[in-house]
Order: sequence, then structure tokens, then C-alpha cells
Amino acid sequence: YWVVIPAYKSARFLGRTLGSLSAQTCTNWRAVIVDDGSPEDDTFAVAQRLAAADERVCAVRRENGGVAAARNTGRDVALQDPACAAVPFLDADDLLQPDALETLAGMLERDGAAAAAHGLAMYVDGDDRPMNLGSGEAWGRRRCVPDGLRLRTLGLDEPTTFQSLVCVHGMSCPAVVLYRRSALEAVGAFDV
Repeated sequence: YWVVIPAYKSARFLGRTLGSLSAQTCTNWRAVIVDDGSPEDDTFAVAQRLAAADERVCAVRRENGGVAAARNTGRDVALQDPACAAVPFLDADDLLQPDALETLAGMLERDGAAAAAHGLAMYVDGDDRPMNLGSGEAWGRRRCVPDGLRLRTLGLDEPTTFQSLVCVHGMSCPAVVLYRRSALEAVGAFDV
């Protein structure tokens, strides 16, 4: 797995974000931190220090083009590795629960037809204190599809579908999704 981390003026958060990645129960990951031309802070220097401390991490700097462009740069790095089976996009201020990659990868393994697997998000502030308790989780569990003139809530045993994503759900946080490589290759780059 390759974890793509777009970063813009994110020096303050990168250490804790990488810490949550290093704490994963699944250890066969690589990460690329993409500094999106951060001015006036040392995001790239921090990214380089983190890469020097862990051989699974690399740091790339690009001219500022926005988060979609930074994700594309990281996606391209990840897909150059033939061993890359799936990719999550972890924003530079996001944290992962220790079993996040293992759980999401297990979900993809169980359903070979799934393009991606997703979990739930919990909101924290800049100091990692929980906020809006339960709202992120509730949003992730609310998955509905049209059923005649009404909406039908999907059961916990039913997969999230494209229809449910478009209809109501969406993803509140990119970090909760692990995309299968073939899906990333099929859809192409993010629209910048």
C-alpha cells in the first residue's frame, strides 16, 4: 500500500500524521508526502526529516497547484511501484486509528469486486481533541439509495454503492477510503 499525503503549510501536523501511520498494525506500507509548494513554512524540510527517519517514506516537492494536483503527484509516485495494491489519501492533518489500514485492506480482500473500502471518520481539532462527538461516525453510517419516491437506508451488511454516494452519503474525509489500484488506474487523475 502507498499512502499519499498532500501537504500545504502543514509542518505543524506532519509528525503526528506520520506517527499515526507508523503505529499501524499493517506495516507493509509506503508513503509519499507531497509538499504543494508551501510558502513561508518548513513543510518540505519536515517532510524530508521524516523521510530520512523512515525508509518507507519519501518526500516530493512540487509547485503549488492545489490539493488535487498534489494528490495526482502522489498517486503517480504510488502507481509507479508495481507492488502498490491500494492507496489511501491521507491529508497532512489527518490521523489513522492503529488498525485502519489492516481493516480496510481486509475488507478489500473479502470483496474482490469492490473498487474501494471505507471506514468512519471522527473529527478532532488542531490539538487532537475530539469535537462534534459522533457526528462524523453518524455521517459515515448514513447510506441511502432511492427506492421509488423515497430513500431506503442501506443495512450495515450492504455495501456502499455509487448510487448511495451520489444520493446522500459522500465521504467526509479522504483518509477513510482505501482505493484499489485498478480503480485508480481506471478513473485516472483528480480534476485539478
